[in-house]
Amino acid sequence: MESINESKYFEAQVSRSQSGQQPDEPWFLDAHPDLFEHLLCFIRRPDIIPLFWDKTIGFDYDLYNTLGEKADFCGVSALAD
Repeated sequence: MESINESKYFEAQVSRSQSGQQPDEPWFLDAHPDLFEHLLCFIRRPDIIPLFWDKTIGFDYDLYNTLGEKADFCGVSALAD
């Protein structure tokens, strides 16, 4: 599995924060908080794939597609694939 170091998006975010940002200043990432939560969980534990399933509607393919697009944008190809 890939590491966060392989994501050009997050590499740029970290580089930007290290050049001129105060140590306690929070980062701003333009991302939907619910989707970003799943992306971050995958980065932390790449062996666990998010499961969007509900008893009444089944799999939420729209949410899978949206998360895949965000993962692709952020360079987390293991999740996007």
